[in-house]
Amino acid sequence: MSEPTAVMTNAVPPLSAGRILRALLAGACTGSLLTTGGMFLGADRSAPAVTLLFTLPYVLVGTFIAFSVGIVALGVPGWWILHRFGYRNWPAALALGMALTSIGYVALALDPLIWPAPNSTFSAGDAGGLTIIDNKMTTHGWIQLFMEAFAISWAGGIAGVVVWRIAYVARRQDAPSGEHDPPDRAPD
Repeated sequence: MSEPTAVMTNAVPPLSAGRILRALLAGACTGSLLTTGGMFLGADRSAPAVTLLFTLPYVLVGTFIAFSVGIVALGVPGWWILHRFGYRNWPAALALGMALTSIGYVALALDPLIWPAPNSTFSAGDAGGLTIIDNKMTTHGWIQLFMEAFAISWAGGIAGVVVWRIAYVARRQDAPSGEHDPPDRAPD
């Protein structure tokens, strides 16, 4: 006679307001920590270390605010659409996080160029050449903008996976016996 075994399902755990808020907070923290870390890894090494350390809390708070606003303004509606269409897996969360972070980054970067100050003739550049001339992006500027947007999109993608993990994957103490698999994986 065989022993009864637990039935494994791919059921999504119930989404409570607390679980959703924890997921969104964890996503904002993850995105801000990854973005801040990336910014300081790419920082100018000629700046004194004390200057970098002094600015760290301000950058961390600023990126946390940016990710929090982005998650609420862009991520929640995007998640709702994916959830309604049944896309409740980590690749969908990664793709949504990357896409929305890129869109948000590009929108923030272009805002001063779309709504310039009156009589402004703003120009800027980097070591590779001019990026903006008289409030107009150069080809080099567009390439740089999209390269930066792609780089920062990974922080948003990883934050999206963190949100998915907290929102959709049952913790061992919350799941009925045998329901420990993430919802996008078939039972073994």
